[in-house]
Amino acid sequence: MAKDLRSQIYGNFNREETEILVTRWETNNRSEWSDLAFEVLEKILLERLNELPPQNEAIYERGKDTEQDFFDKVKEWFFKNDGESEYHPNLDKLSGAAFYDPQEVLKIYDWLNKIAKVMIPVSILLGLLTFPQTLDIMQSYFINSYQDMTIIIWLLALISISVAIVFQIAITYFPLKALAYTLKMLMQFEHNSRK
Repeated sequence: MAKDLRSQIYGNFNREETEILVTRWETNNRSEWSDLAFEVLEKILLERLNELPPQNEAIYERGKDTEQDFFDKVKEWFFKNDGESEYHPNLDKLSGAAFYDPQEVLKIYDWLNKIAKVMIPVSILLGLLTFPQTLDIMQSYFINSYQDMTIIIWLLALISISVAIVFQIAITYFPLKALAYTLKMLMQFEHNSRK
């Protein structure tokens, strides 16, 4: 059984690039990789480099990455500093995701956040465009009233438009942000399930 496991680890590590293996060796994270994995890693590095690079002190406790740290790392992998998408040559090796493309998920996440922000001024503009109709409706309620009611009618129309704008923003902004956050959460769940 141990021989089969050793050959399986050897086969998996042997497919990876030397730089990735060297980084894994130098990091010396014993909470992520078993002692057997490090023995196999040592053998492969000796075959490829004829010498072993120095190792850091062994890490035996898994550090707790926050959700934001994970997404900062993922964005670092796939996006330039200006936020534009960039193809990464080691996409499959870095992500490990089998059922989705992390780059596409991050694009959708960014687009949902941008659309949510754009919906605020759009909702305000649409609300202001309906102000004349709202004013006419308010005036129709007070058709038999005095002339001095115009200020009150205008205030009622402004208040009703403001309430409508707030509801419209809430109805569009929050569901879009929730959807973006849900995508982010699902990506985090999938990433954690591979550990």
